[in-house]
Amino acid sequence: MTSTGNLPFEYRRSIGRASVAQYSKQSEAPSAVATIAEAVFEASKASPRMGVYVLDREMRLTYATATAAEMMFRSGEADVVGRSLSSVVSPEYAAGFADRMGEDGMQVERLIWGGSQILSQCRFVNDHSEILRACVVQRVGGLVPDLWNGLKVMGAPVADFGPLDCLSDREIEMAALIGMGMTVKEIAEHVHRSAKTVENHRISIGRKLGISDRLQIALLAYNAGLKPEDSGLKRVRRVA
Repeated sequence: MTSTGNLPFEYRRSIGRASVAQYSKQSEAPSAVATIAEAVFEASKASPRMGVYVLDREMRLTYATATAAEMMFRSGEADVVGRSLSSVVSPEYAAGFADRMGEDGMQVERLIWGGSQILSQCRFVNDHSEILRACVVQRVGGLVPDLWNGLKVMGAPVADFGPLDCLSDREIEMAALIGMGMTVKEIAEHVHRSAKTVENHRISIGRKLGISDRLQIALLAYNAGLKPEDSGLKRVRRVA
């Protein structure tokens, strides 16, 4: 039985057995991965923003929970099993994925995907001599520190800003600062611009997003976990 002692995020607890069928009725989970899926199912009772998907050596999906499929692939779990990672996310994100995530599960990747901030951690599991990569994903709002539960957080090289994609790089930076709770005066001092220029950016952001309330802008920035430096990320679109 696969140990759950090193499971990431909120799974590090005493986890009871649960039925994988309750979690995903569409996919057949490999036996070694089933224990992880059961752990995620149990943990998700407290946090439904968690999911798991599994990749084989060729980076094809062999299993996905419904939450992971919706979060990462915008599809049902049965629709993604058997497909390559690059065909269900984006080729730019899939490129170098294995190298970025490593083998030991001792780092977390932070990704802005569909306008939400997603933290991912992958580790290898053995299933009857086949090596599989189990990836656990979780939606997290707000700013994420450099260490998450003692693990180093690495930023993904690309982002899908979702509803925020209509904003310019400068406006992404401004939205991030608004989301951090900074006033117009504080933002102006931070970016070395006039308060009037900052206010013009805020108005432009609201017009593009179809909202006028500063708090609504802050909420979108919070959901994406926006940081000012995210404005420099390469923009991609999730595969529909």
